[in-house]
Amino acid sequence: METVQNENNLQEEQKDEQQQQQNLLKDIEKLNIYNGKNNNLEVDQNQEQSNNEMNNTQSESKPKQKKKKPKQEPPKIVLPSFKILVLHGFQQYYERIEEKIQPWIKFFSKNYQIRDVLLPVAPNKTLPNDPEDPFRCWLALNKDDPLDFDGRWVLTEAHYHFYDESEEHLLEVVEKNPDIDIIINFSQGSLMGSLFYAKNRDKNIFKNLKMIINICGVGLPKVINENLKFVNELYEEKEQIEVPTLFLVGEKDQVVPFDRTQALMKWYKNKQTLKFDGPHCIPKQKIYLEQVKKFIDETYQAHIQKQNEKLQE
Repeated sequence: METVQNENNLQEEQKDEQQQQQNLLKDIEKLNIYNGKNNNLEVDQNQEQSNNEMNNTQSESKPKQKKKKPKQEPPKIVLPSFKILVLHGFQQYYERIEEKIQPWIKFFSKNYQIRDVLLPVAPNKTLPNDPEDPFRCWLALNKDDPLDFDGRWVLTEAHYHFYDESEEHLLEVVEKNPDIDIIINFSQGSLMGSLFYAKNRDKNIFKNLKMIINICGVGLPKVINENLKFVNELYEEKEQIEVPTLFLVGEKDQVVPFDRTQALMKWYKNKQTLKFDGPHCIPKQKIYLEQVKKFIDETYQAHIQKQNEKLQE
């Protein structure tokens, strides 16, 4: 009996141990599961921290975008500004001289501000007795028939007509436009322009004049006109016109002999000469226009420098 009871007790003890073991395993399992969740949480936190660090590193490694500055416009280039007076040659009219000078104006408009171009027409007809005569001249040797110019280049003395009428006409133009910067004279226009300037230079009517350009210029012989006696003084004293001047001379000019151009040159003190391959005309080839531009640029810069020096005195 005792043996059976002992066995029963032993079995019960074994069952208890097994139950305890099972309970312990369950507890361990629960603990492992719990720890596993905590581990996963820790991993997630570590991963988040790692991601944050990575993001911070990437954000730090990226160059910071600079704020775009507003675009600055390039400084505007202020071009020299000119008002130009053009005096035409003998036997001309407005449309003809406008056509002749147009290539120059187009070229200069690309490099300068052209405020205005004045093209006065001479008041005297080349055929005074023909009311329909469209041609004009500044001066004439023969009052009744200005076209009669036989022997005009060999004269040592001459009587010129129409100067007073032409001077009065130009005075009106200049007085209305005291800010003329450049005078461009062609052929007889260079003669009239030179006479007009020489006679009136002391009146201070050319307050802004910077330069003169004479194209195919012609000088007078000595005159016997009482109203043009100052021309003889120009020949005697010479170089009375001090305005910087460029002479353009056509190497194939058969209208104005070169010695007549040289006679006009003697009236000028500060002068340059540009010869071009052409006849009695206003050259329009770019190679010559570039040389004219060079003269204008250098003369204008010298004028500005002189003005600055006066201000500093």
